[in-house]
Amino acid sequence: MPLPLEGAVSAEPSAQIRTEGGFVADLGVIGQLYVLVESPEGLVLMDQHAAHERVLFEKMLRELETDSAPAQKLLLPLTLELDARDAVFLHANQKRYTNWGLA
Repeated sequence: MPLPLEGAVSAEPSAQIRTEGGFVADLGVIGQLYVLVESPEGLVLMDQHAAHERVLFEKMLRELETDSAPAQKLLLPLTLELDARDAVFLHANQKRYTNWGLA
C-alpha cells in the first residue's frame, strides 16, 4: 500500500537546505514519517525521527569537544567506594569525567 505524498507537489519553489555537501531541495513529506529531498547525488528519503536524533547527537558531541556540555548535580549524591587502583584511575581521568558531567 503506497503512502500518501504530502507537500511533494507544490506551486511554490521547494526549500533549499544547506548541508556539508552543498544544497538539497526539500520536496515534501511522505506519510508524516519521511522527508523527500533532492541532492546532487539524486533523491534521498530521510526518516525525520532519525534525522532529529542525529542533529541532537552531533550537538552533544560539539558540546563535549568544547567543554560546554550541560551538567546537573544529583539530587542525592552517590558515594563510590573504590579500591586503590580504581581510585588512581578515576583521579587521573577526573577532568574527562567532569567534562562529561560526572563530577
